[in-house]
Amino acid sequence: MNKLKIVQIISFIVLVVLLYFSTYIIVSIYNDVSNTNINRIENFKLYEKDDVIYKIENIFVSNNLFKTITIQGYSFVENEFDNTNKMLYAYLISDRYCYKIASNITVHFQHYNLKKRGYKIYGNNIGFNIEFSGLNLNNGEYKLYIEDIENEKKYGITYAEYKIIVTDKNIKILKDEFYGINKIIDEFNTSTDFKFSHNIEKIDDVNCKILGWAYNTKEKEPVTIYVGLSDDDGNETYWTTEKYARPDVAKYYKDKHLLNTGYRTIVRMDNTNSCNLSSIIVRYENKYYKYLLNKEKKIYSKSIDISSASLKHSPIRFYIEKNKKEKNIFLIEGWGYLNDLNVPGKIYVGVKNKTGKEIYYTTEQKTRPDVVKHFNNADLLNSGFKANIELENNEEHTLSSIVIEYDNKYYKRSLNEQQIVELEKEKIIEGNALDLYVEKNEQHNNALFIEGWAYLKDLNKSGPIYIGVKDKAGKETYYITEQTERPDVVKYFNNADLLKSGFKVNIENNEAFKLSSVIVEYENKYYKTNIE
Repeated sequence: MNKLKIVQIISFIVLVVLLYFSTYIIVSIYNDVSNTNINRIENFKLYEKDDVIYKIENIFVSNNLFKTITIQGYSFVENEFDNTNKMLYAYLISDRYCYKIASNITVHFQHYNLKKRGYKIYGNNIGFNIEFSGLNLNNGEYKLYIEDIENEKKYGITYAEYKIIVTDKNIKILKDEFYGINKIIDEFNTSTDFKFSHNIEKIDDVNCKILGWAYNTKEKEPVTIYVGLSDDDGNETYWTTEKYARPDVAKYYKDKHLLNTGYRTIVRMDNTNSCNLSSIIVRYENKYYKYLLNKEKKIYSKSIDISSASLKHSPIRFYIEKNKKEKNIFLIEGWGYLNDLNVPGKIYVGVKNKTGKEIYYTTEQKTRPDVVKHFNNADLLNSGFKANIELENNEEHTLSSIVIEYDNKYYKRSLNEQQIVELEKEKIIEGNALDLYVEKNEQHNNALFIEGWAYLKDLNKSGPIYIGVKDKAGKETYYITEQTERPDVVKYFNNADLLKSGFKVNIENNEAFKLSSVIVEYENKYYKTNIE
């Protein structure tokens, strides 16, 4: 065999070896030039300390030689002590493997806003930037966890709701969604000692997402949470949910045992033909406690004759949260009370037809602990009201007044067709006190549609919300908005007090109007932010 042949054979063997070990060589080179450290951990066990507050802002796989996976965001555990030696790790955990990846910790601009919202943060090094080669990972489906070590005594780990799927062909990153499984439950313990919240989001024609929090007040954190759904015939099926941390609930109720009371699931409606949530079930050991979400029975309002009564004008404070027509039913909801006497009294609504005739209707009074809390006045518990008015011949009707009966006297506050309100100028505070977002500001068919959310950023509170619009001459008019629940805002800012921070309003005949300001009322003052 000549020398050339030997050289060719040796070169071929070297090439095969290089190709075989190419992945390891590439990874080695990558790890040499990168500050990130990734280690495979044997027999890792998750410890129960899920009090990390985090947000993942970017997560992606680069289409480069190293298949670089990048994870960026912020993370912290509430702490008032020096965290100079803070450490943060990402964990990728499958059914067979566990990888621990160290993070570079950086300054993050959200530090200031988070502290203003009441979070206990020492220093501003809450940002993280994690980079590592996906070539390091064995094939499998991994869940992403974030571990935050602030000091020796304060640390936590939490599931970050992302999956990284590694195959020979590619690497995929998916937002984790939990699909419920039908569960047979035969026996329940009835209980009224419940606190809960729920929200239903229709994803598409097949799937709906249900999420919230729940617990039995005598038992605290449940082992498992289920949801019951009823079909059109009233048959109920039960679905599993995934528990997750709700630090906002624990913080609001000042009870660390309520941290893991959150639940979420996706239900395929082709299995239930309905997304009608009918019950919430919590399990403690072998006991299942069921809470029925009864369908609300409509109490229809009756017309009454108070035209002959001496109607006194009074500074009635009120807020209309719903004012719309569904088929032949006029729905009106809100709260109101006599401002000078601080009492709700008995509440009626005045409604005008096309001819201008005003008819007064009874309302169903509702308890409003949120109003009590907002105004710090227990006498306002029954200040809520709800009216379901059956309209004759589906005629056009307009809410025209609020009437409160107290001590055999009737006090009236008139409204115009579009719910224009006059705000006391000396109580308006202009500036940038609000954190707000206008999601819709559109004109259609001679009507202005405005939607969004707003709250007082220094106090982390919301309240009645108004919007200002200006005509061509620059005259500004204020309108009441319909306040809406925004669980997405609660989740994003991790603050249960912002549930009713949403607003929407439709203003008709407004071709010359433009949105000019958003106002939040709090403690008898109007905090106004101008919109350019």
